[in-house]
Amino acid sequence: MKFALAIASILVIFGTCASAGALYPECPAVQDNTGCQFLITVNPDGSTTVTQDPAQSGPFDGSDDTLVGVLNSSNNTVTSIPLSSDTDIFGFDGDGACIAPSGTYSPQPSASQCLGGSYQGSDPGDYESAGATFSGISADLTTGTVNVDLAPGQSTWFSLEEALAITDITTGTAGTGPSGVPEPASIALLGMGLCGLGLLRRTRKS
Repeated sequence: MKFALAIASILVIFGTCASAGALYPECPAVQDNTGCQFLITVNPDGSTTVTQDPAQSGPFDGSDDTLVGVLNSSNNTVTSIPLSSDTDIFGFDGDGACIAPSGTYSPQPSASQCLGGSYQGSDPGDYESAGATFSGISADLTTGTVNVDLAPGQSTWFSLEEALAITDITTGTAGTGPSGVPEPASIALLGMGLCGLGLLRRTRKS
């Protein structure tokens, strides 16, 4: 009994270390992967770069599904990323990382990491996450938009269909938009506007 407990403890420790050692921990550990197989980085100029973790040698399900992370390294809030491929990366078939029920994959993302804070029973929700959804998917399932809301330095993740190589993922310039916290320039403009209103009221009183 003690020997079995010792072995179980070693396996738990090994699994934790493997996950912590993932090159791109923006993705949760799912089945065969300890992190993202691919990472999309939004650069300071809004361009995007795709890199691969060589330690994640294939699909997380051992068949045809891929984990992708997004990291915002720009100075703006990122709201969308165009995504295209020469294969049907949006051809979802009901077994994304967040598929219901819990325990489909071992390990599997926590429910809080999935869309709406729960595991999803249908496409595309099971391939989306708490921080990423899809829109504008083409009829041939090769292009679409990943919708996010990432302040500078933030990250999220999602899963795609097919066993992908890095050459199968093409990204466009990231879309940006307002965040919950005003950018410094916005704050300055707001201050100037308030000053202008104050001067206008003084002028009217005099």
